[in-house]
Amino acid sequence: TPVKSVCLIVNPCAGKNRGQTIGIAAKHYLESLGFHVDYHQTKAAGEATEIARELPTGLDAVFAVGGDGTVTEVVSGFTDGHPPPLGIIPVGTANVVARELGIPLTSPEKAIDAALSGEPENFDLPTVNGRPFLANVGVGFDADVVSAIHAHRLKLASDRSISMASYIPIGLGVIRKHHPAHLKVCVDGHEIPDTFADVIVCNTANYGGVLSLTPDALPHDGSLDIYLRHRRGRFGILRHLASGVFRWKDQGVVTRLRGNDIKIESQKNEAHVQVDGDPAGQTPVHIHLALRTIKVLTPLQH
Repeated sequence: TPVKSVCLIVNPCAGKNRGQTIGIAAKHYLESLGFHVDYHQTKAAGEATEIARELPTGLDAVFAVGGDGTVTEVVSGFTDGHPPPLGIIPVGTANVVARELGIPLTSPEKAIDAALSGEPENFDLPTVNGRPFLANVGVGFDADVVSAIHAHRLKLASDRSISMASYIPIGLGVIRKHHPAHLKVCVDGHEIPDTFADVIVCNTANYGGVLSLTPDALPHDGSLDIYLRHRRGRFGILRHLASGVFRWKDQGVVTRLRGNDIKIESQKNEAHVQVDGDPAGQTPVHIHLALRTIKVLTPLQH
């Protein structure tokens, strides 16, 4: 049997600087299974995309070692029409895509075993303002929290990931100062009545690691699920978070739609945008899902 070749793209800062240790462990484990490993460690944001653009031909898989942002950077480099299947070794904070696929979070060996246990499955690859993403795009309160966390990291002069527990005090600080957005939304050419405080477009049921705002979303159904929260002040934010935890339908407060082409604009000041848990500028936003898919290594029992 010929030796199979894989590529590891490792974010060393992921998981409070555990990425490098996890990446080296993954390399050794794959080699013990008989794989030839092409190992790359990023040094700056965006470098994973550049590495993925220059992948050699003949690879059997490319593994992203990091959080959701690292995974998104890797797939952003899949400019070739037939990239190798994507494997995920989660080391981030939320690990939304890994949770969605049922990939173990406890060790790189278990993540690799799970990824290799099944067959590669199609995964929809939508874009936001032309940039690919895998899990979700958020505009409003959630994006404000992501922006505040990013500012907190810069203040600490650190690229390290922040624990989920750290989101709570930062989120409470955002709530205290929060002014709800006035978002207008157009879905597949139809303007949705009302303005909204939050708009979240999901390719996955999991959101933020612990929430599910669109529990019916599937990453391979050729459609995006849209969560629109009507403007209800600070109490509405708490209800928004509770609905994600307990999967409330919250009729009258939340509107849920499906579509393939979503445009989001702010009627007042431009609103923050987050993509797969990373800050991504401000509105306006154009999200589009065409027929493009990628192959993702998915556990057998998923």
